[in-house]
Amino acid sequence: MKKGIKLIDNSSNEYQLGTVLKELIQDKSFSQISIATGYWDLPGMVTILEELNQFLERDNITFRLLLGEEPSVRAYQVKKPKQQDPDFPEKYLKNDLENLQLKDEFQQVADLLGKHMNETNTGKIQIKVYRKNFLHA
Repeated sequence: MKKGIKLIDNSSNEYQLGTVLKELIQDKSFSQISIATGYWDLPGMVTILEELNQFLERDNITFRLLLGEEPSVRAYQVKKPKQQDPDFPEKYLKNDLENLQLKDEFQQVADLLGKHMNETNTGKIQIKVYRKNFLHA
């Protein structure tokens, strides 16, 4: 990775998020990777699956994701808002991934997530949703 990269904008292979993440994940000097982003998906994880799997096999490491909520109608905007479980998605993500019927390449990502996440969100993979304001990278 080119030293001093300040912006990842996908304008060239050198500045693509997947390329940068692969290099950071393979760097043995990192024991924790934390990413805050407005959007994260299974197809994106497929591109870094091999490197992420190797990273997660190491001892005393953490891969953390802070995700933005999908834009939606807010509770204060409707007459009878539904109560959202405060433990969503942390408590339910692993169970949801286990119950989906995914294509093979995406199932590998779901299996990796399921292996390294737990219900208390203290596993090697930790995922939280930022709820205070809209988060978008």
